[in-house]
Amino acid sequence: METRFLQNTEMRAQAGNTIAGYAAVFNSWSEDLGGFIETIRPGAFGRAIRERQDVVCLFNHDNNRVLGRVRSGTLELREDKAGLYYECRVPNSPTGRDVYEAIKRGDVSQCSFGFSNPTDVWSRDGSRRELLDLTLCDVSPVTRPAYQATSVEARGRTGSYSYTRKPDSGLYVPPEDLELADSRRRLQARLLSEQIEGEVKK
Repeated sequence: METRFLQNTEMRAQAGNTIAGYAAVFNSWSEDLGGFIETIRPGAFGRAIRERQDVVCLFNHDNNRVLGRVRSGTLELREDKAGLYYECRVPNSPTGRDVYEAIKRGDVSQCSFGFSNPTDVWSRDGSRRELLDLTLCDVSPVTRPAYQATSVEARGRTGSYSYTRKPDSGLYVPPEDLELADSRRRLQARLLSEQIEGEVKK
């Protein structure tokens, strides 16, 4: 699974224990992801929404701290001209109350989303990647993203869009890590191996 952190997208803590905002914004290029930059094209989340994929809203990508879920009706997703918008009705539980209050206060001010099985297009020189379709796994408010970013703001600040890959996902490599600088080739190799494995299983 790949993970992206977003920068300066709007998120709000609303009435009814609901958090809402954009998990992704279209047509805006990322920062350097270790040898290439990336953008998400309109329609990339269309299949995930039509198929009602079992997307979850997690705190810190922790599967034990579920805030909402498409299947249960507590997480709603929609794609508009700007990007992927979501609303999550957090549970009346210690985790739900803590996360809602932390976002409202501004203590939690970042978000990321996880995806897999992307359909993408690379530029001829491998420096740019366009995401056209993907399987959406989760949207997650996070306390400490691995790359400097501010994306979910309970106070409603807006700004430019950016995202990065999380180091512990195995797919993002910080630019300063010279030993693993060519993460694009590693990513391509992993995606190719997954594709081959899927064909074998058929």
